[in-house]
Amino acid sequence: DNAGPIKALFVSEEGFYDLAAHRWTRSRAQAGVDLRAGAHATFKVYYLRQGDRDQQPGAINAIGLTLALRL
Repeated sequence: DNAGPIKALFVSEEGFYDLAAHRWTRSRAQAGVDLRAGAHATFKVYYLRQGDRDQQPGAINAIGLTLALRL
């Protein structure tokens, strides 16, 4: 159904392993929605959470917005 504003929901998770240190060093999770903004445009609105053992700050929480145009 193409009538509503929501085109898709998405969730992703990544893990990063440091071969030299032999341990998991970072994880990143993201969840959001693709919203229709016209015939050729889509907004991706998402929440991103990153945890890092070796960096400061160790945790990052972000809200993101991306515009995709189909030409």
